[in-house]
Amino acid sequence: MRRLWVCLWLFLAAETAWAPPCITATTACTGWITVAGGPARSLVYRSYVAIAYVVANPSSYAYPDSLRPTTAAIPATVAAAAPGYIPPVSANAPAPFVSFSDASNCTTYDTWPYGLRNRTGYTAKLADDQLKKQLTARPTTYLLGELDILPLYGFDSSCSAMAQGPTRLARGLAFSKYVNEKYGAQHKTIVVPACGHNARCMFTADAVLSLIFPKE
Repeated sequence: MRRLWVCLWLFLAAETAWAPPCITATTACTGWITVAGGPARSLVYRSYVAIAYVVANPSSYAYPDSLRPTTAAIPATVAAAAPGYIPPVSANAPAPFVSFSDASNCTTYDTWPYGLRNRTGYTAKLADDQLKKQLTARPTTYLLGELDILPLYGFDSSCSAMAQGPTRLARGLAFSKYVNEKYGAQHKTIVVPACGHNARCMFTADAVLSLIFPKE
């Protein structure tokens, strides 16, 4: 049996033996989770479940440590900055991820849900190392709109979110690069052509349909 859940979910979270997958994983976002398994018990006994996580266009991510991206974290071939934004010119290209330069003024940049400090709820029950292990181990695909570069539809413009990049597209590209390169995850990223922050456009794209409805 193949089941598809659409829900608000967190992308790092602790697994529980009884809960549906939409509440078992951290980064608040609207996502789709495909559960491949046997009968209804696949929702109860984790040994019978294979879960794939698809994260679609969130406004921010829960970074596993205090480093944050620079412009060097975004591929030069991708126009991920907001319209009219001109990045500062530097004689030496910065490292892709560095200590956040404005940490003294933006004291919440590394607190939950932007980072792992001062977590609340069920995530507070787990150690940082356990959350990082779960983050990297779970098969995850990030869906990002090629045109999702405008501050629309609930865009998080707080200093904590802006520390992760100027747009949703930039933030997603940077975060996926970081967890793959720094923590050894094998997460995938799909940039959906000609889509902004629009669920219909994203989830009806050919590349996405084949992902959430894979052929048997």
